[in-house]
Amino acid sequence: MKDPRLFYKSYLMFANFQKFLQLNQQEFGDFYQYKGLVNFFFVHDLKQVKRVLLGTNKSFSKKTNLVRNLHNALGESIIISEYEKWKPRRKLLNPSFTKKNSLSLFSLMKIKISETIDEINQQIQDKEYFITNVSPIFNRLIINIIGMAFFNKDFDKHTGNIEHWLNNMRSYVENPPIPFLSNPNTPTLANLKMKRNKKRLLSFVKDIIEERKSSGVEYNDLLGRILKETSEDTETDLKGDELVMEVLNLIVAGHETTANTISWTLYYLTKNPDVYKKLQKEIDTSFGQNDPSSKKVMELQYLDCVLKETMRLVPAAWIFTRKSKEDMVFNEKNLKKDSTIIFCPILIHKDKRLWKNPEAYAPERFLPENKDKIQPDSYIPFGGGQRTCIGLHLAMIEMKITLVMILQKFEFLKNTAFKPKIKYSITTYSENGIELGIKRRS
Repeated sequence: MKDPRLFYKSYLMFANFQKFLQLNQQEFGDFYQYKGLVNFFFVHDLKQVKRVLLGTNKSFSKKTNLVRNLHNALGESIIISEYEKWKPRRKLLNPSFTKKNSLSLFSLMKIKISETIDEINQQIQDKEYFITNVSPIFNRLIINIIGMAFFNKDFDKHTGNIEHWLNNMRSYVENPPIPFLSNPNTPTLANLKMKRNKKRLLSFVKDIIEERKSSGVEYNDLLGRILKETSEDTETDLKGDELVMEVLNLIVAGHETTANTISWTLYYLTKNPDVYKKLQKEIDTSFGQNDPSSKKVMELQYLDCVLKETMRLVPAAWIFTRKSKEDMVFNEKNLKKDSTIIFCPILIHKDKRLWKNPEAYAPERFLPENKDKIQPDSYIPFGGGQRTCIGLHLAMIEMKITLVMILQKFEFLKNTAFKPKIKYSITTYSENGIELGIKRRS
């Protein structure tokens, strides 16, 4: 009789790829080759992971078979494009995502967060507290912030459609990357639905861009900067449909990762009352019920630690894949050109050899006095090297000001009847949302 573990692993490869990689690592170690429906090399050693991150563009490509569905859905964006396309586009977009430019959106963010606070108050009304799925609340909030920050446009009337389109896109990307079925020209129901969904999203973004161009009005938002730079920069091919696709990618990448991290943070705070109490004290001492300033928000040390600890346990980008551009010796093995390499931040972040009590939620790990205890390259929620997430500063600012303003007004309560169903997709999210109790602070 065949080993039942083989059947279980075969099932996991499609049902829970993270668990599949974890079990193989436990059995075969920090570097192994898998041969099956999809062939790949798994690497966990930090030196080799760093080599791949730093070598991306020169020695390694991001366009692997494992991201075929993502490529079908999002096209040639800076997320997975080759170096020749990536370099001029990243150069074009970088100025809009500097810390300074991201902080310039602070007042706009506060307006949208205040609207979210009003919505929560309406739901509470005269009740002592209510239990709700907070994930949609923060999904809508971040979509609305993106609408104003990127397009100077209120997305309130469109959030339902945008969420629906983005959820459909995520569902498509979650499909197994089987070569024949992942070919967008294969007329499967999934491919046909993806194309319809993609067309709607592209049409939505295209209409916004065309409306801006025809208005003749110049705004200093992301779209305004891109349109100005593309009209002056002959090196950049970011025009027409490629411009639309790139803007769409920024919406997709900037929305779910940030919203999910906020929801996960509130979930872990309710599960760890000592951490919650310490963070609440820091916020209350700094602001009370006063309007928070960007300078003071960014100086909140424990809040920074809390967010970093959340992203350690549930990093938005839980897996990275690369393809070798040439024959090479890698970890004393001969790798042929076009070999696929996989490494998994979530497994690195929970490795007992790298982190003390890794399953515990302990923000103190990231305090300045503990910095030397964190091994280099053992914490990579935003990736590394040249392809580090372009929206890092914007995401951190969004998350910090949201948590400060929300925790000034509300207390979040643990829902003992709720257990999240973690799903590893484009991002790490809870399939059944995050259900918490909410009540007004006295």
